[in-house]
Amino acid sequence: MAALLTAGVTGVESLVLRSGRDLDRTTVQAARGWTDPQWQDTADGLRSRGLVDAHDRITARGEALLDGVEAVTDALAAQPWHGLGAEAVYDLIALLEPLARAASTLLPASTPIGLPPSR
Repeated sequence: MAALLTAGVTGVESLVLRSGRDLDRTTVQAARGWTDPQWQDTADGLRSRGLVDAHDRITARGEALLDGVEAVTDALAAQPWHGLGAEAVYDLIALLEPLARAASTLLPASTPIGLPPSR
């Protein structure tokens, strides 16, 4: 959220952008409870900023914005891992792999958080 807010993107704007890129609008919109008018108003605002096109597909400018947000998110999320050191990270991965495999079987094929199933 910090990366989105720093980039001037609200939560609903991030969802509209992602649905214009790779997420299913119906699933995401319903999961987050946005109405059609709210979604359309948000898409109109993003369109006026050149971030989505007339069909609500993400533009190159929108892609660049999201890529920047992802880069900041990745950098912030990596900090604790660097503090652990390589050996501890590999140990932790080995401990968590069974949990991750089990959890992935519980996720639906399409999720509103953009996690692809690992099946």
